[in-house]
Amino acid sequence: MAISAIDYICTRWTGRITRQGNKRIRWFLTEAAQMAARYDPKMKPFYERISRKKGHQKALIVVARKMLVSIYYVLTRNELYDGHREDVRIRKIKNMKKVARK
Repeated sequence: MAISAIDYICTRWTGRITRQGNKRIRWFLTEAAQMAARYDPKMKPFYERISRKKGHQKALIVVARKMLVSIYYVLTRNELYDGHREDVRIRKIKNMKKVARK
């Protein structure tokens, strides 16, 4: 995804979320949003709150957009995502060290 596409998405809008942009990236984000809505400690309560008001599909799109904004800020500010789970991070670091030794 180009930076201009991220800038395009992260600008302030007064209208609705549209189907503009790359459909594969949209698909990927909605798939990731489904997992975040189930397992991410930061996104799960957000998803549940929006889902009660707007329904499952709209809540997933809202979570996907929130994730995209988070990804943008993580990349531009070069900082960690603060919704991470410590046990998963430790497991991934262990696996990366195993792969690096080989």
